[in-house]
Amino acid sequence: LPRLDPSEAVVFLRLYRLSIGFNQTTCTVGITGLIRVCNVSESTCRRALRRLLELQLIRQVEVVNTREVKGTTYQINTGINLTPVSNLRRCHSDTGVKLTPDKDDDDDLKHNNHHQSAADDDSPHLQEVKTAYCQITGNPWLSSDTEAYTENAIHRIPASKATATMQAVKQRSGARINSFNYFVKEMVASQDPRNGQQQKRALTKIMKRIRDLHVGAHDYSMVDFVDDVKRACAREDVVFDNDVFNLLNS
Repeated sequence: LPRLDPSEAVVFLRLYRLSIGFNQTTCTVGITGLIRVCNVSESTCRRALRRLLELQLIRQVEVVNTREVKGTTYQINTGINLTPVSNLRRCHSDTGVKLTPDKDDDDDLKHNNHHQSAADDDSPHLQEVKTAYCQITGNPWLSSDTEAYTENAIHRIPASKATATMQAVKQRSGARINSFNYFVKEMVASQDPRNGQQQKRALTKIMKRIRDLHVGAHDYSMVDFVDDVKRACAREDVVFDNDVFNLLNS
């Protein structure tokens, strides 16, 4: 840290949290997410990333651009040797660190209900939602989050839409989000066809407004356009849906 200025340090610590914090050496994160969580401007964030790359504290592994995930995968070069453990909420016995299990864990082990069984057999959809939730909030996924996921049939909602809803809610929320249940009501509401049409109309207006603002700008790329639309959606309480965006943009 003495080698870094404050903005570089806060970006590095965020990448560290998303990787080493989850017992991994890599993490995938978008520039928009880094800007929001680190509370820095885009130019400051990009400059900090370049500096971290120059110092070889991080390494860019790949750029991810799928329907579900968009961002860059970074490897954190800490020199730490990570030993995989069967339960990421507990540490390996040879670390010398003692951690007390969460009460939620103890209760689930005692009751051994069907929600615990569901957590042991994660579907690809649940895995995507869990990963997005952890990246957006910085929280670990708890068994109580699996209960909320199961009881509200979140598996019926496309993972990309669930992720977009969490991002929109997080962007406008001023309070700390402590559980997945915080997002559930809005996710369920997003399945209402009337809300879907309303969101589509709102997204159409935002896209048109931003296009009009940048007519004739030769250095304005599609990446810039997507970032601006996402920011506008977050400000105006509109869920950014990748599928709807691609349809409107075709």
